[in-house]
Amino acid sequence: MASSEKPRSKFTEVQGIKLHYLEWGETGKPDLLLVHGWTSFASSWSTVAEYFRGRFHIVAPDLRGHGMKAAKPAEYNKALESWLLS
Repeated sequence: MASSEKPRSKFTEVQGIKLHYLEWGETGKPDLLLVHGWTSFASSWSTVAEYFRGRFHIVAPDLRGHGMKAAKPAEYNKALESWLLS
């Protein structure tokens, strides 16, 4: 296994929403996207990413409602509430 490396913590904006993600390995290597499940967050992939970081450029996002992502806009909450109650 490769030596221990802390992930790089970064943010990006998608459609006006600030999203957090972790990144391991070098850009230029094949990309590996790790997406967590319902009750998890990006850093839950640390052990897996540590194993593969020597061979891949790894990105693990915090999905909306998890980890360090920005709060949901009010419009999104209203639309979701309307959809759930219909």
